[in-house]
Amino acid sequence: HLGSLGLVSAAAGLLAASFGLGQRFAPTQLDPRQAAAQVSQALQTASADAARSVVQVESFRRSRGRLRKILDGSGVVIDESGLVVTNHHVISGASAFRVVFTSGERCDAELLGSDESTDLALLQVTGDRDFSPMPLRTDLPPVGELVLAVGNPLSLGHTVTLGVVNGHGRNNLDIAEYENYIQTDAAINPGNSGGALVDVQGNLLGINTAIYSRSGGNLGIGFAIPVSTARQVMESLIR
Repeated sequence: HLGSLGLVSAAAGLLAASFGLGQRFAPTQLDPRQAAAQVSQALQTASADAARSVVQVESFRRSRGRLRKILDGSGVVIDESGLVVTNHHVISGASAFRVVFTSGERCDAELLGSDESTDLALLQVTGDRDFSPMPLRTDLPPVGELVLAVGNPLSLGHTVTLGVVNGHGRNNLDIAEYENYIQTDAAINPGNSGGALVDVQGNLLGINTAIYSRSGGNLGIGFAIPVSTARQVMESLIR
């Protein structure tokens, strides 16, 4: 049977293979520490790339002559002009919006439109700056693929968690009228709504939307709207 080193080597090799870090992997020929370092480096690179595209979304409502923040969420820059996709429930009931970049820079944003039936919304960032849109991946990731959930949970700021794809086509969850979610166990918490589900190459797979929870905390069951759906809705909102 495999000893502990053999098990580590095999696991590291399978991870390395999933990242395309080796060809025709043989467990006995791979240094598990080197494979783990390569996997770690790939995750770090994907996280750094995502940091340039994922923003915090602050929603405000005017009350007694003043703007008061009503919700913090997340969003993803998807266009070089500064288009940001987020969830409808992040902006619902608000009259003013601001996005916060990982650098700390704050910019006002305008609501271009939203679609309650899919729980998606589109913002346009105002101001003169360069944007780094996240590349889109429209094919569904296979179950078991490593993914990152990137966003602003609990207003803590830019946060990255790691998990895998658990399933596709999740529906009948009473989240939105139209439901066809990717399920993941990457930790998603309040404030992550509108953030990015990202593959290890830094491509956008979905928009993090909801969790299944009895207490409001994370149970390892999160849901993201696939990019294919989000792109169709965004195109209709732009038109």
